[in-house]
Amino acid sequence: MKKYIILLVIGSFMFIGCTAPTQRIAERSMSVAMHYDSTIVDDLSNLAKQQALDASSKEIEAAFKDQSVDKAKLAATNLANTWESVGFLQLQNEKKRALFRIGQQFIFEQRGVLDIMIEELDASNKKSADAKDGKEAVDAQSMIDELNKEIADSPPSK
Repeated sequence: MKKYIILLVIGSFMFIGCTAPTQRIAERSMSVAMHYDSTIVDDLSNLAKQQALDASSKEIEAAFKDQSVDKAKLAATNLANTWESVGFLQLQNEKKRALFRIGQQFIFEQRGVLDIMIEELDASNKKSADAKDGKEAVDAQSMIDELNKEIADSPPSK
């Protein structure tokens, strides 16, 4: 008899699913988890970019002391590649967040997927516009071009 009661309880939970209060708790918990995840990825991305910039600046400085054009170009290219990789990882994180939000809102709010995607796209566009207004993004290609110009303008090695 005890086995039948347990099976009945488990079966009823499978068919009933979450109640409204537990859905709100689950949604809030997942939102907090996604916020922490996003914060960690953003902080680590900024740290990686800063460390890459510091390392490249030291390599470029050493290349200028040695008057080695190839080493300076290599350091600038490595910096651009690192920044591009970090940017790609940030883009993948945004994609993950968007897909999660679509699934979360579809499940909990029963909203249309297209409406959710449009809302997420608007939020992403607003976020990028705010970032452009707040601070200038470093353009890796322009940095490489400036370094190439400085190298070309520097006196030839003796």
